[in-house]
Amino acid sequence: MTDIGHNNGPSLDDGNNPVRVRIIRIHINDWVASTRGFSLEQEGFFWRIHLLLYDRMGMLTDDDAYNARALSCDIRTYRRLKAQLISLGKLQLEDGQISHPRIVREIEQFVAEYRRRSVAAKAREDRRRDEIGDTSGEDQPDFGSTSAGLQVDVATISAGLRPELITLEAKLVNENNECTATTVTTDPPEPSCARAFPKPKPIEREDSPLPPNGGRRSKRVPVERATEIVEALAAYNTAAETLGFAKADKLTKARALRLRARLDEIGGLEAFRQALSALPRNRFLMGKIPPRAGQEPFRLDLERLLSTGSGMGDVLASLMDAAGAGEGVPLGPNGRAWAWWRADEAKIRSLDADYWRRAIAEARPNGVWPWWLLTAPPGHPECLVHPVVLDEMGLVAIYQGRISHG
Repeated sequence: MTDIGHNNGPSLDDGNNPVRVRIIRIHINDWVASTRGFSLEQEGFFWRIHLLLYDRMGMLTDDDAYNARALSCDIRTYRRLKAQLISLGKLQLEDGQISHPRIVREIEQFVAEYRRRSVAAKAREDRRRDEIGDTSGEDQPDFGSTSAGLQVDVATISAGLRPELITLEAKLVNENNECTATTVTTDPPEPSCARAFPKPKPIEREDSPLPPNGGRRSKRVPVERATEIVEALAAYNTAAETLGFAKADKLTKARALRLRARLDEIGGLEAFRQALSALPRNRFLMGKIPPRAGQEPFRLDLERLLSTGSGMGDVLASLMDAAGAGEGVPLGPNGRAWAWWRADEAKIRSLDADYWRRAIAEARPNGVWPWWLLTAPPGHPECLVHPVVLDEMGLVAIYQGRISHG
């Protein structure tokens, strides 16, 4: 017998309709931190396999051909990216199953909450039925004994009324055939000021979620958050006036939203001030690097300082790293301090030769090795460039562990 579910319907979890995750929540800060240093290809693959894992309720059979088709990619690309993510600790492969600890944990929590709510809903409906009781068999009125006495001989009455009905019908036909129309005038009708339905007045209540005159209630930033945003803008303008940057005179809505988002990402106002303190040590951001021919000298402004998607990367994060590195540590044009790669050395070493070929082509070293993008120069003990690429391009012989070569 099928179990009775919510509202007297079939059970939601009866084996034929299994529990499935339909919507997932993404914590943006966690995602950005987890994929920092990923190539676009790696992050796209990581996202697609995330969705596939949620769709498969946390476990994915390690079948390269099937999974490559499910992700709409070439099987060779799938195998290469899968191996990279496993080596980086982003995916787990155990007993022929691919999984991710966080996805498994979230799905277990979802299933537990789903079943708890199903049990609670069924119990609530059972209590409601017990309180109301079964009224299907209670006293029902019986009209059988009285119906016979109340029945009327319709045929007898109809015979007496038929002549009158015929006369009335003829009269109605004659009235319908008479022309009762009036002459149509060419004068326009008088406009009417009356509304077909009067406009309802808004209900004004103290506990109403709407403003007194209707419409939407504006979303206000809490006072403490607004104060933090204003203080961050003031801190930037003070640094800009001292160091010669472009000042941000107006706190526009777009700037306020961007400042609030970046403050949330880096950890608040104090972290923002710490990043500002590292600005004098960055020659590029200070505008001390001579521009290329035909280009304007670089001048930092608030938008560039808050940027994350430009060629400079996450400027605030790099400045915070530089501030924590201490005085005398070299800084790159993007704000990264020397030895930035040490925190992610294992991840960087796992990158394949194709990645390094693309990275070197994009960085275009021209006399100076861009260590702020490609780790230490070739020949240096801390150089993490793939050995195959070093041999192909003869980079060790060129740079010999030095940042620049003649």
